[in-house]
Amino acid sequence: MRYNFNLFIILSVIIIVVNFLGFYNIYKLSSDGAIYKENDDRTIEIVYIKHFSPAFFSNLEVGDKIVALNGKVPKSLFDLKGNIIEKGGVDKVYIYTITRDKKILNIPVKLGYYYSRNFFIFELIMVFLIFFLSFLFYLSFGENSKESFFVFLFYSLISVAHIFSLVSFITYQLYIFLIISASFLPAIIIHFSFILKKDYKKEYLVVTYLVSFFLFLIWLVRYLIFALTLTKSNLNRLMTTVKITQFSISIMTMVGIILMIYSIYYNIKEKKFDLVTTFSILFLLGFLPYIFLYAFPVSFGKKEILPVNLCLSFSIIPLLSALIYKNYLNSKL
Repeated sequence: MRYNFNLFIILSVIIIVVNFLGFYNIYKLSSDGAIYKENDDRTIEIVYIKHFSPAFFSNLEVGDKIVALNGKVPKSLFDLKGNIIEKGGVDKVYIYTITRDKKILNIPVKLGYYYSRNFFIFELIMVFLIFFLSFLFYLSFGENSKESFFVFLFYSLISVAHIFSLVSFITYQLYIFLIISASFLPAIIIHFSFILKKDYKKEYLVVTYLVSFFLFLIWLVRYLIFALTLTKSNLNRLMTTVKITQFSISIMTMVGIILMIYSIYYNIKEKKFDLVTTFSILFLLGFLPYIFLYAFPVSFGKKEILPVNLCLSFSIIPLLSALIYKNYLNSKL
């Protein structure tokens, strides 16, 4: 039996379902912050409005039916999103002609950012590859490989953070998955660095996970307060909390990277340069874009150079390299 095989199966199913829900919500949302449905009579109706979105501030309401946008009558839901709204562009003002309570109204809406179909497909491919390759990485190692399980767990959380960093406030029930993955990723890096060195005190791990749990708790509580009240003041407090937790998570990530570098150095010094050490060097190199373009600037209170989802996309390179190298070694046997 492989190390934590049953937990591996359970986590795999959960990650697949959670990521599917995340992608589904990104696909449904338009740049105006509304979700539409096409009725049997071919009318297009607003069924959801994201709070503090362009549609929210423009006073569009759930139940409004779309007649035209800038004089263009949508032929279908696909035509509305793909050929009208998506081509509008950020900050462009559209005149929404709607029917409400048997009255025709013209409402100006300033469009926000929209994830295009090409970007959506790119994210879908990246998240699938990250999870699938981590799945193969776990299965490619022998039994009782604790390291391979932690690599799988780490990359599974990366796949969740990758997609949920884009959906954040879209569905309140799903935002908790971003909080969980982001809060505990640094702890797993630190844990892996301890496993790599094979000489550590369990008390250090307890403290590490307690810090991650504390960050998770304050982020979750502040978010729930906002979700239950939906006030702008609580939104501002939530965004402040997010900045603080981002800063703390970045500091923990930097600590984990430093500990991993030390563990690699220790293994080389003690002539314990095994396969796991080699893979650790590959993983470390693959996370340089995340370190320098996101974690490092945020840890100093600056704005990230690249969004976290794009930085994490580079993490697929060491995982793929490790699998290719492992396959090469197996072919030599």
